[in-house]
Amino acid sequence: MPRILPACFLVAAIVGSTTSTTPAAIGRGGLRHRRLAREDNKRQRRKRDNADANPVALAAPSDAAAAAADANSLTKSTIKATSTTSNSNRDDDIFKCPTSIPFEGQVNVGMVNAMAVSEASGLVASSLNPGILFTHNDFGHGSVVIASREDGTIVKEFLIDGAESIDYEDIAAGPGPVEGMHYLYVGDIGDGNRIERDSIVIYRVPEPVVDENTTTSAIGVTTSTTMPLTDWDALTLTYPGRVHNAESLMLDPMTGLLYIISRTDGSIWRTESVWGEGSTTMKLVRAGTKKSQPGRPATGADISRDGREILVKHYSTILYYCREPDEEIGHVLSTRHGVKVPYKREIKGESVAFAAQRELGYYTLSESGGAVSEVPIYRYNRIPGR
Repeated sequence: MPRILPACFLVAAIVGSTTSTTPAAIGRGGLRHRRLAREDNKRQRRKRDNADANPVALAAPSDAAAAAADANSLTKSTIKATSTTSNSNRDDDIFKCPTSIPFEGQVNVGMVNAMAVSEASGLVASSLNPGILFTHNDFGHGSVVIASREDGTIVKEFLIDGAESIDYEDIAAGPGPVEGMHYLYVGDIGDGNRIERDSIVIYRVPEPVVDENTTTSAIGVTTSTTMPLTDWDALTLTYPGRVHNAESLMLDPMTGLLYIISRTDGSIWRTESVWGEGSTTMKLVRAGTKKSQPGRPATGADISRDGREILVKHYSTILYYCREPDEEIGHVLSTRHGVKVPYKREIKGESVAFAAQRELGYYTLSESGGAVSEVPIYRYNRIPGR
């Protein structure tokens, strides 16, 4: 059977084979194809002119959508350079973004003592210690990270020895500068009752091994001395303009970049590069503005171990996003509406965390509001097959 070429190839062949520019040499058919080629060239020029009139990739940094598109392009190359160790548990051929809500209703899995965790502001599942959750209190509670079991039993308190504490608002876990090691990232990113700040700080510590033999008393105070963490680094971050009050911190395991979502206006910020070894300073880069509920305060966020799924928490809702491996977080959050997943409003729920085991879904933990002696830990299981 003879091969049939598309019309565009026939046009190109006819025009390209015409060596004479006289009407006699071209003929009526040749003239028609030449006119079609000219019209096609005009359409292409109009497309280029329109692109020049709307230069998305070259927009000013204040243009949130353009910044997100630019960051998405940048991240495609960044992923290849930084994902070797962080993507060891990823399998893009197996995981596909779900077509329906992948989680089911609330389950109360434990109760945590409100004297120890009265203002839980951040939550993350341990990468190193099975069944352990790390949390912390916010403004006025010092540089302490608390390890608890899923049932709420506090196992250990860790002091980031020598670190300042203005307003710890979220915590993340993931890879870092040393291959194969697990790290905690504690975000001193809030405004601490409207304290004016020139910069914010993220503290990085190697994730400690939690000693299961250490438990707590009934009032939530460890029966042994709180363990100091002395091996830590600090990343001091500055915004290009005013400092934002933020309560949401994420570490992208695909790229190693850190992301912050402003509580006040929904703007999304990321580190300008991957944080290497040691303490350093860095500027934050605008990565967009969240499209869903931009006027509602984002109180917490987390990203799954493989980097494919994102949760952003508000007081009354949790929004879910699923991204492809080459999509940048800021681009996803600023160009799509998140999907509301199951959530029953808590007293003052600010924190959310994916479970270490994918099938267990995600956890939430609320501040006590001073009204209760114990605060529930809730889990929302993943629906099998999603």
